[in-house]
Amino acid sequence: MTAQIAILNKHGIALATDSAVTISGDVNENKKVYNSANKLFSLSTKNPVGIMIYGTAQFMNVPWETIIKSYRSYLGDRTFDYLEDYCNDFVEYIKTSDLLIDNYPYDVMLNKTLSTYLTIILNQVNKKLRQIEEKHRTDQTISELIYSEANSTLKKLGNVKYIDGFNKGFIETLLEEKEDLLNNVIDENIYIEVTSDLRILLNNLLGTLLAKDFFSSISTGVVIAGYGVKEIFPRLNEYKFEGIFLSKLKYKLHSSVKIGSHVTTETPTASIKAFAQREMVHTFLSGSDSSIINQILGSVYDILKNVYPSVLEEKLGVELNEEMKDQLKGISSSIHREISNNVQTYQRKNFSMPILDTVQLMPKEEMGVVAETLLNLASLKKRVTLETESVGGPIDVAIISKTDGFIWIKRKHYFNPELNYRYFNNNNS
Repeated sequence: MTAQIAILNKHGIALATDSAVTISGDVNENKKVYNSANKLFSLSTKNPVGIMIYGTAQFMNVPWETIIKSYRSYLGDRTFDYLEDYCNDFVEYIKTSDLLIDNYPYDVMLNKTLSTYLTIILNQVNKKLRQIEEKHRTDQTISELIYSEANSTLKKLGNVKYIDGFNKGFIETLLEEKEDLLNNVIDENIYIEVTSDLRILLNNLLGTLLAKDFFSSISTGVVIAGYGVKEIFPRLNEYKFEGIFLSKLKYKLHSSVKIGSHVTTETPTASIKAFAQREMVHTFLSGSDSSIINQILGSVYDILKNVYPSVLEEKLGVELNEEMKDQLKGISSSIHREISNNVQTYQRKNFSMPILDTVQLMPKEEMGVVAETLLNLASLKKRVTLETESVGGPIDVAIISKTDGFIWIKRKHYFNPELNYRYFNNNNS
């Protein structure tokens, strides 16, 4: 995992990222954290555009750093009028560059992605299995649990939209052309005999997960921010990338920010966005940790729903019928919703809005300080708790503005810059 922050106002954008990368073994759950990963880069040598990555450090087994820097060379002196055009050109490069597609291990990544999907289902099955006495954990029981979980998940996916370019036809083609691969994924991850009905269900489920708006833990978040030639205020697009399957790139636009000259429903004048691990930024903007608020609201709802009816019966000396209890549940839900809305309104009025009102007037160099400070707080929290230190290492900070372009404020190097002047003469990274 990682933590990254973007702060935007009319003056520019501050991008900050930590350097932690977590490596997990395939055989066991042991993890190793390195604090030397590069996640922030300039995307263009001619226009103020930057790019950050979080999540998996590779796409189709090719390092993102290699992809980004090869694209920058491919882009050369070309510029685009709008940030959206840079994003679209970058996506097209990933799909069509001979340098990349000749090195993508398509079946290997399809196997890895489908195995990750199946592991998610099996983890849910294992949770339910632990609640059953060991003597009853027969192969038939396990098979029934897997079938139930898979069937339930498939039904839920009925309301999930397809990723652009994917549809039922894609699933049918996958099941036909990759039948052996699908069967291998199932046999490698399930250690009991799999019935034909269960196999058909799992194949359909895996194909549906691949085609729909579902992204696994091995996906990558990509943040592209900056200006096109004809844009005076900054923009930011956040994407999710999963992989290329049957010649189709699975990705989506996850969120976007477009700064405007005045506040509208579509264009704020300032924004603070966190990526990957967002807890510290949420706490900073809302004034409290989200887990505390959720715990309080959950407790209030439980009291209203389960305790309050009993108190009424005891104090009034009456027994509530089912209709009365249903009415009380409805009232409890309304009260809970009202309390939740009031808390959010209070947080927005007393914390978020004052901070954003200040950020919209903040000089761009100050935005860089704020972004770095928030990442340091996130790193400190990991350090003083028993959690894996998945946020840490040197912090890279860059400022992007229309007038000055892409400027590094803080940047780590794995080499001594004084001994490698040729690197800086030949590269703009």
